[in-house]
Amino acid sequence: MAHIMSVKGNNLKEKEIESILIKKFSETFTKGALTWYSRFPEHLIGSYAILADTFIKAHMRARNLKTGKTDILSISQGESELIRDFVTLFQKERILLPAVPNEWVAEAFNKGLNPLSSDASRKLKENLLEFQATTWEDVHNRYESKIWV
Repeated sequence: MAHIMSVKGNNLKEKEIESILIKKFSETFTKGALTWYSRFPEHLIGSYAILADTFIKAHMRARNLKTGKTDILSISQGESELIRDFVTLFQKERILLPAVPNEWVAEAFNKGLNPLSSDASRKLKENLLEFQATTWEDVHNRYESKIWV
């Protein structure tokens, strides 16, 4: 945002402003970001917005994956928590977290299920282990089928 403020109020053409924003932004890079930028194909830098968006996606993804798995594995069912309440809580918490691979979601849900909570939780956990649920869709479909049986 400071980059934009530093070029406002000048009598520059839009193309010139874009060029200055890209140059100013790239001058702020150090270490890993500088390495990333030096390898970034020049022809892909069409605008400041594209550069900034690509930078954020490239650098936030690495940081978020590290915290994402720890965070999703920390969601667990309480001993007196009903299975439907845990499924709802898990879905809400999962949505708030950075994107994590689908197989982590299935693993985290299974680990978070408390077999001491209820007979339904114990049976679902056994089913997920026996039939190797690998995606959230697998987990949710098994949950839905156990609820209706």
